[in-house]
Amino acid sequence: MNQTFGYARVSTADQNTDTQLDALGKFGCDRIFQEKISGLSVQRPALDEMLALLRPGDTVVVSRFNRLGRSRDHLIQLIGNFSERGIVFKALDLGIDSATPSGKLVIGIFAALAEYDREMGFF
Repeated sequence: MNQTFGYARVSTADQNTDTQLDALGKFGCDRIFQEKISGLSVQRPALDEMLALLRPGDTVVVSRFNRLGRSRDHLIQLIGNFSERGIVFKALDLGIDSATPSGKLVIGIFAALAEYDREMGFF
């Protein structure tokens, strides 16, 4: 049975995930993972737990695109891994859905821009 997993993150202890959790709950996520940890942190236990549970056909949903990865490159790496594993990615704020042609296009553009930046030495 395919599942829908939500992921919510804030960077500091004084912030809260309430709005993200509300959006993920309204979307209908089966399980939601949340953490209060800097995006720069390499160790993100809730994200790691969610990633370990994902199976082909599952869906990962974030309320805000920039909450999943530590950086643009990390985010693109995660989404690429999802695609390879047959996992759908959705970002509610931008309307990105990797199961749709337009979602695949947007993700492809982000990946191409990241590659261009690396080749040009911008990052």
